[in-house]
Amino acid sequence: ATPLSAKAAREAEELVGLAARLLGDGTTLGSVWTLADLDLALALMRLIANSDPVPQPLVDYALAQWSRTSVRRCLAYIPTSH
Repeated sequence: ATPLSAKAAREAEELVGLAARLLGDGTTLGSVWTLADLDLALALMRLIANSDPVPQPLVDYALAQWSRTSVRRCLAYIPTSH
């Protein structure tokens, strides 16, 4: 994996900090799951896949979003070739 630039590392730290504050001890950003949860999970997964530092609770959160049945069904419809 390619290391993040200094600017990208600062932005990643900001994302992780914001995510931790918004989630607290919760499992969704709000009172119910929304696409915003998937959007945040995608941003976190990019860091996780690159082996950048992400606290385990946020890793668990991101993986849980991608494991949702509705998300898995949606991803199954994405074409992989033209």
